[in-house]
Amino acid sequence: MNITEAINALVKKLLADAEPGQYDIDNITIDNIRYYINCGYCEEFAGTIVKQIEGAEAYWGDNFDADFWGVDIEDWVVDHAAYHCFIVYKGRYYDSEAPEGVDHPKDLPLYQKKQEFAKTGKWNWQDENFYAKVAS
Repeated sequence: MNITEAINALVKKLLADAEPGQYDIDNITIDNIRYYINCGYCEEFAGTIVKQIEGAEAYWGDNFDADFWGVDIEDWVVDHAAYHCFIVYKGRYYDSEAPEGVDHPKDLPLYQKKQEFAKTGKWNWQDENFYAKVAS
């Protein structure tokens, strides 16, 4: 099993095992569970994948300094990057919303949302593009 397959399989398992209200939403779907995993379950999720995929490692955003991030937002590392755990594997970055991986963690959907919030001060929770649209 490759890392993308492992991530998608774990997302589907968590969806199947979800208890009512567990993710603070009434209608949990394959699209939105990926976001909710990243909001409080990311460390557990990353840890499970790391145990399955040899060579994968889990990192918190603040394991990297401001120069690495290259994001022009004051206190990015402390206020935004620090609060997410993601997977590094073969030079790519993964989480529940990015099973195919991205070239830099700032490209992970959760960090894209955090950058938007930091720049505009708002997230449109009703926007259909808010939740990552990824292969299920």
